[in-house]
Amino acid sequence: PLEPDTVSPAEWANKPVTWAMEPGSTTKLMSIAAVLNEGKLKPRSRISVPPSLFRGGQTFKDSHEHGGLQLTLAGVLAESSNIGTVLAADKIGGKKLYEYLKRFGVGEPTGLDFPGEQTGYVPHPDEWSDTTFPTLAFGQGMSLTALQIANATATIGNDGVPVQPRLIDSYQAPDGTIEKTAPVEGEPVVTPETAATMQDMMQMVVGEGGTAKVAE
Repeated sequence: PLEPDTVSPAEWANKPVTWAMEPGSTTKLMSIAAVLNEGKLKPRSRISVPPSLFRGGQTFKDSHEHGGLQLTLAGVLAESSNIGTVLAADKIGGKKLYEYLKRFGVGEPTGLDFPGEQTGYVPHPDEWSDTTFPTLAFGQGMSLTALQIANATATIGNDGVPVQPRLIDSYQAPDGTIEKTAPVEGEPVVTPETAATMQDMMQMVVGEGGTAKVAE
């Protein structure tokens, strides 16, 4: 066991809770779920993905060079296309995207009540530049903790309903009985139908042709 006086305070930090970072492509789950939930696109909806996208004086590209692609919305998620995600998010617009990011918990406390917990950050639309919307859609220009990322993903897995993370799963009463702490659910972020669709689409990410096949 480690002795407290031999370890620096930084090493005692609970990094998944106290360190916020740019979430990157994990945000695409939230962006695409929002588009589906608003009924603007379906999994098989076609999206023409150009080699690059010019927005606000900046050129956006995908992680790999490609020519023009014809992808479905499910394919955009499977291939983790930055450009495709921006084009999909265009269907709901910036204010609605911001609303969903907040509902998924970006920039909000998780309710864990752990000392030093970071809430992350997403800029309000009033503060946006011409490039903020596209970068937010695929996970740049904001910050989340690993716990918030896990919680957003778990929300999709829990049929669209967020569950507050807990430090204590159960406790023992004076008479020796074990009492479980009750889970606290929040307001649904997306419908059960949207969540089920996202669960199916997420399987493609680790399938043949997906960008995370090694995680299968």
